[in-house]
Amino acid sequence: MKTVLPYNEAQRLQALRKYNVLDTPAEQAYDDIVSLAALICDTPVALISLADEDRQWFKARFGLQTTHKTLDRSFCNHAILESHELFIVPDTWHDQRFVNSLWVTAEPYTRFYAGAPLVTQEGHALGTLCVIDRIPRELTAAQKGALRALARQAVAQVEISYQVTALQESELRFKAFMDNSPVLASLKDEHGRYIYVNQPFLKQSNLQLCDILGKDDFQLWPEDIARRLRERDLSVMTDGLPKSEIEEVLLRDGQTSYWQVSKFMVEGQRRLLGCMGLDITKAKLYEQQMVQYQNDLKTTLGRLEVLSVTDGLTGLYNRRAFEDKLEEEYERARRYNSPLSLLMVDVDNFKNFNDTLGHTAGDDLLQSVARILNQNARANDVPARFGGDEFAVILPNTNSKVAFHLAERLRWAARELHCDPHQVTLSIGVSALSPEMTNRGALVMMADNALYDAKRRGRNQVSNIKQHAQGDSIKCVQVDREN
Repeated sequence: MKTVLPYNEAQRLQALRKYNVLDTPAEQAYDDIVSLAALICDTPVALISLADEDRQWFKARFGLQTTHKTLDRSFCNHAILESHELFIVPDTWHDQRFVNSLWVTAEPYTRFYAGAPLVTQEGHALGTLCVIDRIPRELTAAQKGALRALARQAVAQVEISYQVTALQESELRFKAFMDNSPVLASLKDEHGRYIYVNQPFLKQSNLQLCDILGKDDFQLWPEDIARRLRERDLSVMTDGLPKSEIEEVLLRDGQTSYWQVSKFMVEGQRRLLGCMGLDITKAKLYEQQMVQYQNDLKTTLGRLEVLSVTDGLTGLYNRRAFEDKLEEEYERARRYNSPLSLLMVDVDNFKNFNDTLGHTAGDDLLQSVARILNQNARANDVPARFGGDEFAVILPNTNSKVAFHLAERLRWAARELHCDPHQVTLSIGVSALSPEMTNRGALVMMADNALYDAKRRGRNQVSNIKQHAQGDSIKCVQVDREN
């Protein structure tokens, strides 16, 4: 597959190099964006990928070790071609463009890809903010919106970084720009005295320039705030490393504003401490909202998952869940050579009961039987509604003899139910796993045969059919009953 380039590739590369972001050290602001993207989209991998001439270089990465990859057969190359849309590949195995890509056949073994292009104000796509999964999937509308928003934040971060660098070129250009920028900026000398603040700083502090220049924090702010500011200043001045963090500021009206505050050393004839603060309250609240949406979504999905395996009338596992649990316990018993038994339970003469007393009474009876199963089940037992008036109980680590006695306990417990003029009784079939049973269906068939035997012999009893192998089939050879 030939790599297709954007029509304005030369201008795009020029814009990318203008920002001077390639091969720069990791930065917390970008790392936070990919971490949040992975959290919101629930993917193991998230990247801020910048597309150079022949490679993708990752400014920030979550869940991936490598720092770059080739552009050949890459998703990023396609995403920047569609610079105003999300580029989504639900399943790479079914997309001929990528089925042989190293992104798919090697780490990170991409099955799902979603990329939001990082588009500058001039319309140049520098790269993408992308999320990757190793299984095919889709994104919700909320996740798509969040991915677009985070991509805009990544571009904003690139722009801010570029602007900060450009300010150092000239004091006049620095002042002209900073007075018209959205950031609060200041410069302090090595003693902590302010030597420069921009107009947004003055507006936010509600002070005049003459009230600030030449003074330190202790002369301007309450002592607790001034002490905290000085400690952070000294930390940056001591190790010389820039620091960026989010600060919460309590406003007079009781609301909280959030600021991305970056402090850095400006080396020259004098050692100066620079500070820039960007009001990110809207972005932070949107981020919190997206996280809350994601948590609500997970909670909803969890509830739906519970409902999908639960019988609506009795609250027991439904037939589908029973089949899954039985398969699980069957495989475990075969693997570890442990015992496994199964009870098939039928409410005797339920049709007559239903016809006589009505469906509401019939539903109440089924709920009562379900309670008996739950109350008498052990911690690892799995009661389920098999269908209609028939129930099943999976008994892990239980041999035939113990299963028989548990069944008897259920049968006697049911006799305590009073539904005049009807006497509630149960017929129960017991089966136990044997080496001849090559699948879980044989265990169910044996329990069902035992249940049929119990009903044929007059109901209100427990039947345990023994079996032996003959060729490839399982045959019943005798019946044990206890009343």
